[in-house]
Amino acid sequence: MTKQYYISEVTETESSHEILRGEFNDLRTKIVASSNTITEKSGEDMITEKFSTELLTKVNDFETNLMSLQDLYKPLFKSDTSNIVDIKVFSLLNKYKKHIIAAISNFEDEIDRENEMAQFSRFFYEMDYIKCDSENFFDIINSLRVAIISKVEPYSLDELVCLRVTFDDLMRNFNITDKKFNDIMDKIERHFNTIGPLSKINHNI
Repeated sequence: MTKQYYISEVTETESSHEILRGEFNDLRTKIVASSNTITEKSGEDMITEKFSTELLTKVNDFETNLMSLQDLYKPLFKSDTSNIVDIKVFSLLNKYKKHIIAAISNFEDEIDRENEMAQFSRFFYEMDYIKCDSENFFDIINSLRVAIISKVEPYSLDELVCLRVTFDDLMRNFNITDKKFNDIMDKIERHFNTIGPLSKINHNI
């Protein structure tokens, strides 16, 4: 009985599905064309392309396999929220890495350099509203937060390069393995104070 209902529904909406499929094809073509000219948001482009492709597949499946409406509107990813968070985190890393690059480029100009890094520090406040699945990733972010917010001396070139390399590492993969975590933290701790005010305590008392 249920199967006959969906056969009838598909037949009655056949032209609508054809139009819908055509619209998604047009959208996917535009996305692919645009991705050839966009470089800074390559991670977002790949996810958007995957989204449009899988959405079109859902429409095709509805027509050929008589999917239920519930199946048609199931999430396209195992975790839609996770992918949205990944896009946001990648965007923030990319946005604030530009301040580090600018600070390195203007290193000899102390005012410009420190101004860029003052703007960079806003990164940690924006990250307060985001929660990733990787605890290692956020432990690194929190260590950097302590190091940057508690910093009072001007930045050295080695410190800026360390931040640049760390951001590059984080942007490559948000799922930080324990080995990668230790490597990144060793590098950060060689250049920054990651325990904040606690570093000034006299432990010999």
